Amino acid sequence: MGWEESERDSLKFDVDEESPPGYAFLSGRPAVSSHLGAESGFRTPPVFAKYGITKTINVPIRGLPSFFGILEVDGTRGDNFIETDVVFLEAIANIVALARERLDIEGDNGLSDAYLSGILTSSSDCIVVVSTKGNIDFVNDCARAQLASSNPVGTAFVDMWPEEHRAQVRDALHAAVNNQPSRFEAPCLTRDGELRWWDVAATPVSRDSKSVESVACALRDVTERHDHAQRLSHLLAIQQSELSNSSLMAREVHHRVRNSLQLVQTLLALQATLTGNPDVSDQLHSAASRFATVGAIHHRLYEEDASQHIDAARYLEKLVSDFRKLAPDRSISLSADGIDLPAPRMTALGLIIAELITNAVKYGTGDIRLALAKESDVLRLSVEDDGAGFPTEFPSSRGTGLGMRLIQSYSKLGAEAVQVDRSVPYSRIIVRFRAN
Repeated sequence: MGWEESERDSLKFDVDEESPPGYAFLSGRPAVSSHLGAESGFRTPPVFAKYGITKTINVPIRGLPSFFGILEVDGTRGDNFIETDVVFLEAIANIVALARERLDIEGDNGLSDAYLSGILTSSSDCIVVVSTKGNIDFVNDCARAQLASSNPVGTAFVDMWPEEHRAQVRDALHAAVNNQPSRFEAPCLTRDGELRWWDVAATPVSRDSKSVESVACALRDVTERHDHAQRLSHLLAIQQSELSNSSLMAREVHHRVRNSLQLVQTLLALQATLTGNPDVSDQLHSAASRFATVGAIHHRLYEEDASQHIDAARYLEKLVSDFRKLAPDRSISLSADGIDLPAPRMTALGLIIAELITNAVKYGTGDIRLALAKESDVLRLSVEDDGAGFPTEFPSSRGTGLGMRLIQSYSKLGAEAVQVDRSVPYSRIIVRFRAN
């Protein structure tokens, strides 16, 4: 990694609330910082500043009977850390805790069921241990308090879930039994009779490192996020229907959507200012910025005849001009072939370009150049700047950054949409985009 030899084996950090690892150690809660240098709540440790580390996640490694320590992941560039990253790192921390406790038991050939149950019971997530045959062997206190049956031990895990979701549950268990961690989202009833949505991580459990003996399923309630996604999907469906009625109605819809987005942006920015938690404030500011971008795109679309196909070059030039005002010290140029796109695809293309320009302004250097051309049945968008290029692991096929996932979704080509051109001595990213 290029670190000096004296700093590779051991480093010391102050244990106080202004240090990200110190805060996590004292509070026992995850500490996420995606902009260390710009935050008032956390200071940047000198070694981080020295090597350009700008973002960290610190999660507690809990143990029995005593607290063990902190597991940290850090980075120098890229998208902000999100909730999924924290959940993944907490799972790794739990594995570290299990390994550490097992090594402490000298002379024991393996962990007893009672000891393993004690560790799982300490988890703040709902934990359900399932046998390789699919029956529930254990539930921790959190799961016992929240799930529909207070004592489901001995019943089939798949029976917890509605019929229409059982196929994906079976697939997840089958993968875990074959030593492949998996996850799924599905609803199930709680003790109160409420149908809640859960993100479930199924992890194989093996005591001898040879064969899988059971599957540990960690359930996290994601009902609020799922409901928001459903409502957003419903609103987008209504908008799409209204756009098809007439040009006048389409303009009215865009005008109202833009007003709504501006209102949401204002509320998020206000809440970010009022909150006392710097991590929450950063997330809210990031969300407000995305709503502002969507609002600008809708404004430009409102100026065009949204009921017809739109000239991509003319539309995108207006959009790029907005970014020139936001980054007056950076030159942003655009070249585009004569391409017409329907309004929904133009909106998606505008969001992709806004995301890539924002990233180039934040992480790149020098002039920013965009080129849009048609290749066969897809469009080819190239965005480049004078930076030193992307890290070798970018883009990761398992990346969880929200910006990259949005680009892949809007392109309608998934993970195959994004390519980094490493044949040039500067930064260039290429996105393939379906026009229909």
